[in-house]
Amino acid sequence: MTLETQALALVNKPEEIQAGAAEIQVRAEQFEILDQEDYELAAENLRPVKTRQKAIQAESKDPKSAANKAHKSISALEKKCLAPALAAEVTYKGKMADWNREQRRIEAERVAEESRVAEEQRLAEAEALAEAGHEEAADRILEAPVPAMRTAPKPKTAGISETEVWSAEVVNYDQFLGGIIEGVTPRGAVSIDQGLLNRQASALQNALNYPGVKVSSKMRINAR
Repeated sequence: MTLETQALALVNKPEEIQAGAAEIQVRAEQFEILDQEDYELAAENLRPVKTRQKAIQAESKDPKSAANKAHKSISALEKKCLAPALAAEVTYKGKMADWNREQRRIEAERVAEESRVAEEQRLAEAEALAEAGHEEAADRILEAPVPAMRTAPKPKTAGISETEVWSAEVVNYDQFLGGIIEGVTPRGAVSIDQGLLNRQASALQNALNYPGVKVSSKMRINAR
């Protein structure tokens, strides 16, 4: 049987697989346990439910395995074929980013130099006016706001857009936690590893005594 045939064999008989499913669910929802006899009856009703689960899982196992194998094979081939193109993209973008950084550096130096020259001219002009006896005019020049130097617009390239991406990392965990406690850093900046806490609770049980952590348990019914 081909992969397609196995998959279709499962997909094309949902009525057969789902037959009686709603009735089982309704019966379970309406069932009430009022005494030990009801409890025993619930256990008895649970057995065919588990049997049904195992039958459906068995029916699904081979098609799922075949589909998973096909998916892995296709994904591996896709990864292999994409690798050169992805590497080329990274290389191009890296070189473009380097070029952009260099152009920003050059532009920043140009703006800084023009600002320096403009400031020297402004001071020289104010000094010349002061020496000529025009103190008020000199003061007006010195007190006037200094206009910001304009940066040259970057040429646009078809199909390319630039986004400045910012990121942050914790370099001192103790200071980071201190910021959380003091309210300087938002609490959402730290995530709780619930899986770790559950594993610790399972191992230590009532002996677990972490500040701010509550330990609890609940009974789970296991059926075969």
